[in-house]
Amino acid sequence: MKQALATSGPRSRRHRLLIPALVLAAGLAFNEALQLRLVGDDPIQELNQLAVRQPWGGLAARELSSRLQQDWRQDPARRLDSLDWALSRYPLDAEAWLLRAFLLREINGLDQRTRQSVDAALQIQLDLSELSWRALELAEDFADPEFVAYVLRRSTESRVANVAKALSAGARWFPDPEEQLNRILPDSERHLVQAFHHARRQDLPELTEAIWQRLEQPRRADDVLLRFYLQIQRAHGQTERVTAVRRSLDPTYQQGALPGGDFSVCLDTLAHLGWNLRMPDGVRLVRDERDLPADLFAPHPLAPLPQASLRLEFSGTENVRLDTPRVQFQPDQAGTWRLIGWWKAEGLTTRALPVLDVRLERTGIRQTLELPGRSFDWQPFALELKIDEPLPVIRISVARAAADAFDRDIGGALSLAGLRLDRVDDGDQQAIP
Repeated sequence: MKQALATSGPRSRRHRLLIPALVLAAGLAFNEALQLRLVGDDPIQELNQLAVRQPWGGLAARELSSRLQQDWRQDPARRLDSLDWALSRYPLDAEAWLLRAFLLREINGLDQRTRQSVDAALQIQLDLSELSWRALELAEDFADPEFVAYVLRRSTESRVANVAKALSAGARWFPDPEEQLNRILPDSERHLVQAFHHARRQDLPELTEAIWQRLEQPRRADDVLLRFYLQIQRAHGQTERVTAVRRSLDPTYQQGALPGGDFSVCLDTLAHLGWNLRMPDGVRLVRDERDLPADLFAPHPLAPLPQASLRLEFSGTENVRLDTPRVQFQPDQAGTWRLIGWWKAEGLTTRALPVLDVRLERTGIRQTLELPGRSFDWQPFALELKIDEPLPVIRISVARAAADAFDRDIGGALSLAGLRLDRVDDGDQQAIP
């Protein structure tokens, strides 16, 4: 019994101390609510009165300091005095520090105090996008690139979503892409990805290149950034950059040669080498390493994967209109060339068979090779192309027009292998393989 009384004594004393603390907290909360209700329309006058009624400032002081932003150019000196009093009570108000910077600029111009107020606002609250851009307005007024870069970098460090706007603003001060990235962007993959999408939307190949060199390499073949990078650089005629990336994906790639014709890369990589592999409904595309012509030429020693065939499997339920798979490339010299390859058909169910369509873009020259039948084992094919200057783009595709016959829905399979474009020397009558 004595032991129970001994332990209840300290607890009882703690409870007696807790009650006055709760009463005091409730009183302060009531007073804060009361002062907020007493806030009038003139924030300067109300802050002067609040300094007497509630010297510690409190929530009412924060509310009144935010109202000082209204018509802040009217009597900025008095507003600055009132704001300084509020900030001395609660210095962790980023908006108030930024307002102080604008007031100081209005009164004294661009001096060190103005700059310190901008810095204080950014140090306190970095995650407010709007605050960052108002701070940038002041930083640009200083015409100081270092201060501009500091504000922009703080904004991107605080929010990845600020990257695009920061780079757009920074381009006015730092036209060199490398300098933009060095001064404005944290060196993180997330920030670089945001910057890349900004550069793509603005169609900026040099900025895209600078970002690409900083991204983690190698990129996966199915990475959307890789696809966008190649699109931008191709559109701007950056052949060397495109070639370098393609060789990183396929060491056998040669500028001017038919890319990926032995299908010794994955389908995603083929799409980056100039192939369009988007198939219509009713067709499935398969890369098959097991089914190849017996006399196929030897594989390239640097090929990433074994040689394969490209197999189109038709469902038999669609009247397929076909223009893919399709590859486009530009030869590196004029002359006579021979397109060679192998194909195989398995149970094609329609008389409207696919064909191999070969065009020299912008020349009007077009040739087609028809299948020898609906079903046949691996057979070679070849056709010659006379290429003149200026060098055209060669476009090779599997094509089929939609049919009107009763057997228009195509089924079965068609396979391609070992596509290659070889130079034919004058007088060369070498037999087709």
